[in-house]
Amino acid sequence: MLRESLILSLISDELINSEALYDEQKRMFGNSDGTFRDVEYEEVKNMPIMDSCIREALRLVSIHSFNCRYRALTYSTPPFTLSTGK
Repeated sequence: MLRESLILSLISDELINSEALYDEQKRMFGNSDGTFRDVEYEEVKNMPIMDSCIREALRLVSIHSFNCRYRALTYSTPPFTLSTGK
């Protein structure tokens, strides 16, 4: 969720050209009536502006910070005990 928010923040701060990103999406997924069709994963690989946007968000936010967990309780399963770390 934080990465998606960061991507939107980058676009709003004009660090990413929103017009170019929108034009790329219209070109790839736009229908003639102005709507958009569903996106396939394989098609996203052919979107260099979207790819750059995602890579920049991943570069700015450490992946490690999302993998940290904090325990509020002490769990015990003999012979192991996971404490809260206090």
